[in-house]
Amino acid sequence: MIEYLRGSEASDSDYDMIAGGKGNAPIPASKSCSIRFMPATIPNLLNGNSLYTLLAPSGDYYAREREANRLGGNQLIISSQQEQDFIFSKYGDLTEGIALGISDLETEGVWKNSDNTLANYTNWQRGEPNNYSRAEHVGIMITRTYFYPWEYGWSRGKWQDMGNGVSSSYEYTSEGKYKGITLAEIPVKISTYESTSAAEGGICQTIFAFQAGNVTDLLNGTKIYWKASGIDLQDLTAGSLTGSEIINDGKIGIQHSLKIDSDIGEQFQIAIFSDPQMSQQIGATYSTTVQEAPSPKYNILTSAAEVKEGLSLTAQINTSNVLSGSQIFYTLSGGGINSNDFSSGSLAGSGSIGPDGKFSFSHTFANDLTTEGAENLEIKLFTDSAWTNQVASTTVVIQDTSITPIPTYSFNTSSSSVREGDSFSSTVSTSNLPAGTTVYYSLKGAGITAADFSSGSLAGSGSIGPDGRFSFSHTLASDLTTEGIEDLEIKLFTDSARTNQVATTTIAIQDTSTKPQPVYGLSTSRSIVNEGDFVATTVSTTGIEDGTNLYFIVSGTGISENDFARVEINPRIVIAPARVGYVPPKENPIKDYGTVMSGKLFIRHFVENDYKTEGTENLEIKLFTDSARTNQVATTTVAIQDTSTTPIPTYSINTSSSSVREGESFSTSPSQARV
Repeated sequence: MIEYLRGSEASDSDYDMIAGGKGNAPIPASKSCSIRFMPATIPNLLNGNSLYTLLAPSGDYYAREREANRLGGNQLIISSQQEQDFIFSKYGDLTEGIALGISDLETEGVWKNSDNTLANYTNWQRGEPNNYSRAEHVGIMITRTYFYPWEYGWSRGKWQDMGNGVSSSYEYTSEGKYKGITLAEIPVKISTYESTSAAEGGICQTIFAFQAGNVTDLLNGTKIYWKASGIDLQDLTAGSLTGSEIINDGKIGIQHSLKIDSDIGEQFQIAIFSDPQMSQQIGATYSTTVQEAPSPKYNILTSAAEVKEGLSLTAQINTSNVLSGSQIFYTLSGGGINSNDFSSGSLAGSGSIGPDGKFSFSHTFANDLTTEGAENLEIKLFTDSAWTNQVASTTVVIQDTSITPIPTYSFNTSSSSVREGDSFSSTVSTSNLPAGTTVYYSLKGAGITAADFSSGSLAGSGSIGPDGRFSFSHTLASDLTTEGIEDLEIKLFTDSARTNQVATTTIAIQDTSTKPQPVYGLSTSRSIVNEGDFVATTVSTTGIEDGTNLYFIVSGTGISENDFARVEINPRIVIAPARVGYVPPKENPIKDYGTVMSGKLFIRHFVENDYKTEGTENLEIKLFTDSARTNQVATTTVAIQDTSTTPIPTYSINTSSSSVREGESFSTSPSQARV
């Protein structure tokens, strides 16, 4: 904004009127003009496609037009009532008159605008234009109540014709008003471009570059207003539909973040205005087609396709063409699936997509100790909190690693074998059984009665403790009755009727009141015996009374009584049969008996040298407690080495003389051996 003060060489008569006072003579060319800048009082104003700026003082109408042309515009051309009202409202209180770019200098009565177009709009004062003294050919807007003291009733803002001359400077009154100003109206042009395209899912930066005539900086600092259309707030993730900006370096930038939606063919438009009411548009509306974003894609990737109870599962949501920060919602469901199946994590939740297009969440499955079998867990993804727009899903198999606990029962006794008169304890160990559960037991066995116990009963019950155990004890009676070893069976039941047996164990009761069990042993003096030699067999016993008879059998392949010369049993001797015509005694060396003395019995078998080639023979000696030889109690084996061969017969002839004369006699005597 500029204030112009008159030069010292100008006279007062040069400033009587803005457009030349009462005369039409132009200001002499010799007149000089002194200009200095004062605090801004006349603003540059924008109205639609026009910028109004103060012109430097010039000599006449044509000089003013040339100056306006130099700036790239014309003198002020008011072409509408809106423009008339705007100029009057903005400048009317700053001056007493405003020179107009309208004249009939070419043809009297034909008023043309300074751009040489016919004036289609005028706002003449009553009685104007009157071409006073036939010298008034330019227009002026009167901004005070009256211009001449003798002319009353004229309205402010009306037009009047004046002479062609103009003062060489702008003079202002003692009230701070200019006596008159001249404005240039400069057309404003806008060029538009996008630094980033209008695409869904992206940021659209629209740049508007302003040019006012030939001067680049006239609009800097000017506030303009804008309005977006073709979209609504639902289409935006950031930005607004209206706003204002200050022109800086001839430009403004308007930024919007467009949401990805299902709309197709949207036209994004921005209109620029000079007024906050957005009635005076600057330039044409900028329009561009919104580029449709690629369809958003969603994928659920789980850390495992199958997961066991007690373990954790992470689900990662991978997206493309989805804005960072977008909310997504998920649910977990499946047959029999409820919140009790998880030790951490919920059945529904939400999260925001990160800058990398991902979002993840985790769950830990409860080890519920309930047999349910494998369960299918379905994870579903939605874009809305009402879970109506499903965009992805996946299924994970939950492996049932737990089973409904089956109670187990076991017995543990203090000893597996116990003597009469001793005590023993029985401990029941359980698992998966609540403390306080009652269990029942019984003691049974062949010949077992209550009389076999000095303490403890044959049946009882007890409660399982917190450690899963229950114990009871018994003491066996010493009954001095020979009963032998008895098996005591202890049984455990879950019911008092003792029908559901769940465990059992057996204890051997050693009968301390019985004789020791007989023990028998056979040993031989050698394991191999030659024919013609003997083998001694010793029977060793324990628990056998002296005088007890024990019975034996000697056997083997090819073994007979003829293989033995004799048998000696303790002091008694059994003679083997003779070779020819011998009748043996009734004792049999193959099958005989002997009497135990001092726990032992001695038997010696003398093997016959029978001169028969038989090879090695195995001699088995068996011991029995009964004469029928059915209760065998011991056995041993001895090898008989065959040291003899079958004899070969020999024959010979002997004579009385080896030489004899004729007439003499001799005798012949045959002989034989092993025949």
